[in-house]
Amino acid sequence: MEFWEVTKQRAQQTLPVWSRHTLALRIGGQGIAELGALIAGFEPLVQQRALAQDAFDAAFRAGQDARRRMQVLGTKVPALIVAQLDENAALMQEVDALYATTPRTESSILKRLRELLPVWQRANAALAALNTAQPPITRRVDGVPYTAALAQMLLDGYPAAVGMLATQAEALNTSRASLRGHDHTADRLNKRWYKIAKAQSDPGSGLRGALEGITTEWKAKTLAGKKMPNDFIFPTTGSEPRPIDFFARPSFCLQTRQPQLTAKLRRIDEPEPCEANPWRRMNEGRMTRLGLRAPSLIRHSKPRQRHELISTPPPRFPGPNVTRSRRGCARIVDQAEFRRAGAWGAG
Repeated sequence: MEFWEVTKQRAQQTLPVWSRHTLALRIGGQGIAELGALIAGFEPLVQQRALAQDAFDAAFRAGQDARRRMQVLGTKVPALIVAQLDENAALMQEVDALYATTPRTESSILKRLRELLPVWQRANAALAALNTAQPPITRRVDGVPYTAALAQMLLDGYPAAVGMLATQAEALNTSRASLRGHDHTADRLNKRWYKIAKAQSDPGSGLRGALEGITTEWKAKTLAGKKMPNDFIFPTTGSEPRPIDFFARPSFCLQTRQPQLTAKLRRIDEPEPCEANPWRRMNEGRMTRLGLRAPSLIRHSKPRQRHELISTPPPRFPGPNVTRSRRGCARIVDQAEFRRAGAWGAG
């Protein structure tokens, strides 16, 4: 959904609630009539923006097509001149000078065609001066046979195409600004009314229940999965998310966007065979969330071993006086002890 569609949808949801529960309420001199006019005003502005976008796209494609045609003429016509007038040394020097400009950018394409046009005309004159007169050089581009005169018209008409593109871009920016201004006005009226209505409504009232049916910006982003913190999940009842209490039984909710977290919540919701719960603080708060660090180690251990693995102090690494080879061996042994002790989270 575009930005104006979100605002229009909220305004359409707000209008019946406003007319049913707060008919006499006016905000800044605006009421339900003005809100209805704002809702109806979206579509004409959107259509105007669409037409402006189409005109801009057409002007842009026209400019792109003109540059492509000039690029083809600038690269293919010199090859035709060389093929037909290879014995003309003076003309070949002028053709060789053309290759100093590589037609890749807009400025280089225009420069190549400007330098080519006089050479093209002299080549046509040389062809006409032969014992057997030859027709002027012509290059067909997209079905259009371009001569030197037609290529000159293409080059002269390019500034007009650039000016048309700038005009259409300005019209498009104006239509976009109009739509955004209209959207801002409607959105501000929606939010101001919602703030007043929520402040005036009591829990359990009809107005409070009707407000729950209005999609606010925060709800829309949450339902779309945008800007949703990883530690928030949706409860089974209600529409407001609440944070996970990792030290409580999570049977109230198993609906989350993270499958791994869902599996962990289901796993810790099962009854434990002993008092050692990995989701509670153990050993003076050293590992508060042990279930996330080493779930497999805790799950497959006996109760007595589980407590011992948690409270086992980590082994010390060798000091700097140990040699390089012995230090490497000691490091491998210590890491293995770490894994057996569960401090590295390996199951």
